[in-house]
Amino acid sequence: MTNPPTTPRGRDAVQAALLDAAAICFAERGIAATSVREIATKAQVNHGLVHRHFGSKDGLLTELLKRLSAQVNLRLDEALGLHSTPSPDKLIPHIFMGTASSNRHWRVVLHAMLEGIPPYQLQTDFPVFRRLVSSYRQVGYPEDEALAEAALTFSTGLGFLTFKGYLECAVEQEGAQWETLRPMLMKRFLSRFQQDN
Repeated sequence: MTNPPTTPRGRDAVQAALLDAAAICFAERGIAATSVREIATKAQVNHGLVHRHFGSKDGLLTELLKRLSAQVNLRLDEALGLHSTPSPDKLIPHIFMGTASSNRHWRVVLHAMLEGIPPYQLQTDFPVFRRLVSSYRQVGYPEDEALAEAALTFSTGLGFLTFKGYLECAVEQEGAQWETLRPMLMKRFLSRFQQDN
């Protein structure tokens, strides 16, 4: 028999529970379709605590995106070495690896953008993107080309994650079949970079 989840106590525990709950709700349903009460219920706290700790649902969203972006960057540090910037063909698979935190991050960003929230309200720091730009610079791209390559890489990678269900149906490869096909798609994408250099 499993123990029922406990109500979070203390500032840090409450904030973490609210951020965890918001990540799940926003990624699954979107920002507009999720109420503060739903988030608080999922976090097992009073809904007034959202306002106490984050000011508003928008404040919660901003803090959540900072946290999710930091988690993706931390995962890169753990996988590749602290603040390391390997070549793009080594870095890219780790960025779009499909972990729960990175998938939630990209899905929350997608929902926010589709709902018309201006990008500058979502994030002010883009550590993963900057790391990729640095990676392209390190292999010889000038600044403007490094920015362009990073933007194209992100749009392609996010497209694979965002439109996964659509792509599975389109290529008639769902579930385990898609997971077999996905590495081939990444390999083809990375080969474009390897041919350029």
